[in-house]
Amino acid sequence: MAATQKGVWDLQDVRDKQLQSEWEYAGTVGGTIYTWGPNQYGRLGQNSPTPTQRKYPAWALSGTTWTDLMGGEGKGATREDGTLWMWGRNYAGQLGQNNKTDQSSPVQIGTGTDWAMRSDANFANDRLKMVTQNARTLAIKTDGTLWSWGYNQFGGLGHNNNTRYSSPTQVGTDTNWKYVNRVSDSCSFGLKTDGTLWGWGDNQGYMGNGPGSVQHSSPTLIGGGFETIGGAAGQITMGIKTGGELYIWGPGTYGQLGQNDRTSQTVPVQIPGTWTAAVTSGTEQAYAMKGDGSLWAWGTNEVGQLGLNKNGSAGRVSSPTQIPGTWSTAAWVTAWAGIVANKTDGTMWSWGGPNSNYTLGLNNTNSYSSPTQMSGTGWNSKISRLPNGAMAMKQ
Repeated sequence: MAATQKGVWDLQDVRDKQLQSEWEYAGTVGGTIYTWGPNQYGRLGQNSPTPTQRKYPAWALSGTTWTDLMGGEGKGATREDGTLWMWGRNYAGQLGQNNKTDQSSPVQIGTGTDWAMRSDANFANDRLKMVTQNARTLAIKTDGTLWSWGYNQFGGLGHNNNTRYSSPTQVGTDTNWKYVNRVSDSCSFGLKTDGTLWGWGDNQGYMGNGPGSVQHSSPTLIGGGFETIGGAAGQITMGIKTGGELYIWGPGTYGQLGQNDRTSQTVPVQIPGTWTAAVTSGTEQAYAMKGDGSLWAWGTNEVGQLGLNKNGSAGRVSSPTQIPGTWSTAAWVTAWAGIVANKTDGTMWSWGGPNSNYTLGLNNTNSYSSPTQMSGTGWNSKISRLPNGAMAMKQ
């Protein structure tokens, strides 16, 4: 939306306008995508289906300037012209090509030029316009419609059925979808512009609307007042409300709900403090950021994935614990138990493990229990996970 007001605005004024959907961030958002890790099914997008591993982010994805990215077994990215491209594994039609053929280089999804991208100043991983995971892809268009395709055994595509779709299919008729995310193999979440949070797919008691394992194959209301929604490959879900309140729900066996206990929750419970971004990793740990650039972690820590310079069961923490450093807003990603994050100076760091497939992009197979710098600078805070690897964008 074009700005119509004149005057001098400080950073908080601008952020308030963004949160109220009055302004959109119009800065430079594009760049070059780099990928690393194993290359089965051509998931690195390097036009080679052979399983050649990339040990660090030194190989750029071919093509013009990219504007956003998403990772999973099938990868995707948008370009400056609003087109959507995907590559990688495609056994359930998750690449949207109306077939099940793997692709080792980016191929365009249809002919549309209206796919949305993260355009706010923070590029947060809990402010996703598109997501792909476990053979399921969801994406929002610029008109606010939500589309999905791929694996759908438990209704995770939101089409009120369990049918697989190998090309983009609209979810309902609503035109006010804002962000989308996914948790576990078959559960999806979407946030609307009115702050309402919706979930669908395989419940297992952790969708956030109470106990039970009732399957919902179309969007079902979870609650209201949310600004963002975070999730990952596990069953933990986090959401931040408009006042910065952080809520979390799911299994709590390892203290991953940050409640200083090991109790599971089937409805959202609050974590004290004021927060700006949140993302979960797998089923056993979680991360969130505050407005001062501090990054916090909690849950299991067997391979040092909490970044606290310790590992093993003795390193578990069941309440938010700060990771040293000042970090860029929304600049981390989870690749199994490996973490990749950006600092405010444009450097990129990784830690955790296992790292046998060069998941951490550090040109070795060592695991690390504290943040370790990766090569290069100028990383722009857009990062996404791959199976046992990751991809990131540089201006």
